[in-house]
Amino acid sequence: MRINWVLSSDVIIDITLDVETLKKFGSFWGSWETLRSCGTDNIVCHDEDKAVELLKKKFNQVCNFYCPKTVGDRTDIDGRVIFYDGSFSHQVDRPEEIVAMHLVSSNSDIVLLYGFDWSNGGHTDYRGLCYRNLIKEVIRSSGDVQWVLVDGVGLFDELVGLENLSVDSMGNVISLISELSA
Repeated sequence: MRINWVLSSDVIIDITLDVETLKKFGSFWGSWETLRSCGTDNIVCHDEDKAVELLKKKFNQVCNFYCPKTVGDRTDIDGRVIFYDGSFSHQVDRPEEIVAMHLVSSNSDIVLLYGFDWSNGGHTDYRGLCYRNLIKEVIRSSGDVQWVLVDGVGLFDELVGLENLSVDSMGNVISLISELSA
C-alpha cells in the first residue's frame, strides 16, 4: 500500500506527535515553507524567482525539490531537482499545495492531508475560489486514490460528497495505518 502525506503550507505539527513515526507511514510532501518545521521529504516551489533563490542556496541538497520546468533555464543546478510542466491560468492561493497533491496522486493509494483549514469561511475571494475548485478537481479526478483529511478544520462545500475523500482524527489514522503495516 502506497501512503503519502501532503502538508499544508502553514502546518504546525502537534508537538505530541513524533515526525519520524509519521514518516514511517509515508513521505512528506509540501511547500518549501514546510522543510524546516517538518523535515519535508518532497518540496514544491511553484514561484520561479523563489525556486531560483532556493536552488542558489542549495536547498535541493536536503530534499527532493520540485519546481516548474522553466526554472531549469535560469540556474545551474547541482542536486535533486525534479521539473514539472504546467501552470495556472488564474491567480490561485497556495499553488504549492495543489501541485503537491497532483504529484503525489500518481504514486499513492492513500494520501493523508494534514494541517489544512478547509472551512467555508476561508478562501472566499477569487484566488480562494480558484484554490477550492482546483482542490476539488485533484481529488475528484484521482478516484482510485483515497484522500483523508487528518484533523482538518472544516470542509469546503465543494468537497462534500466526494466518495474518495474522508475526514478522520490523527489517532484513528495512526491506529489504522499501524494495523495495515503490521
